[in-house]
Amino acid sequence: MSRRVRSPLWVGALVIGWLGPASADVRAEDIRITYTAPEGCGSADEFFAQLASRATVNRVETAAARSFDITIAQDPAGAVHGTLAIRSAAGQSVREVDGASCEETIAALVVVASLAVSAEREAAPPVVEPPPPTIVKPPPPPVRVHERWLAVGSGLGRYSGVLPEPVFGVPVFVALGRVGGPQLRLAFARTATQEAMLTVGTSEFRQTVGRLDARPGALTRGAFELAPSIGIEAGALTAHGTQVGSPAGGTRPWVAPDVAARVSVHAGRFALELEGLLAIPLVRDRYFIAPGVTVHQVPVVTFGVGLALIVEVL
Repeated sequence: MSRRVRSPLWVGALVIGWLGPASADVRAEDIRITYTAPEGCGSADEFFAQLASRATVNRVETAAARSFDITIAQDPAGAVHGTLAIRSAAGQSVREVDGASCEETIAALVVVASLAVSAEREAAPPVVEPPPPTIVKPPPPPVRVHERWLAVGSGLGRYSGVLPEPVFGVPVFVALGRVGGPQLRLAFARTATQEAMLTVGTSEFRQTVGRLDARPGALTRGAFELAPSIGIEAGALTAHGTQVGSPAGGTRPWVAPDVAARVSVHAGRFALELEGLLAIPLVRDRYFIAPGVTVHQVPVVTFGVGLALIVEVL
């Protein structure tokens, strides 16, 4: 496509003034310039300098978006004819201007070229930068609160005050309730046989007890859990005299309300639990070999501590 424009110098100056300087925040277009003109009638550098003052462009020799080919010729009468051919991958367009001098013709071609740059920029779609990737944090593991819960457990306990000396026992229990909520626990424990040796003879003691307790709730933080409980123990304390004349023995009831505090750490379906226990026996028997030789007197308060492994089955 070709268009011929006759542009007096004052028209070119008016258009140049109307365009104003190019905005500094607009992305520059890469263009290639070829310039053919009689000697003394401008140069490619001069043409680009004038164009760069009107439009945001970069001059390159390769990888140009468009090529601006300027040709200026002078006829014998002195009139100057200028041609601007704009070539791109989409095709070619040609603009022609006439002027009374080289300066007038070059100024008119600069205006035409700057208008072409502006028109191309307005037609191009805006460059939209892709949004930064969204970093999604994995959700925290769900907290199992108020789920139905059934577990069994066993471990090792050490009890003080029940027998003459602290003694170990093996508790076995089943617990039913809700995770993080109320729970009931039924336990059974039997201590090891303990011998109490005195100068007048020896006695053997052993305790067998069942325990039912309830906890109202628990304080949980991550895998850790802290829970109080209140319960009651019921069972028997057995004592036998040995290595004495006319040995005797008997089984006495054991009934004691108690309170406990448990700290546990959970890992999947397993938990490790540490328990502290305080009980108040309601039956406080005295065991003796002779009326004046006491082997053991049940104290006002007994204590226990235990470590257990718990396995969830529901």
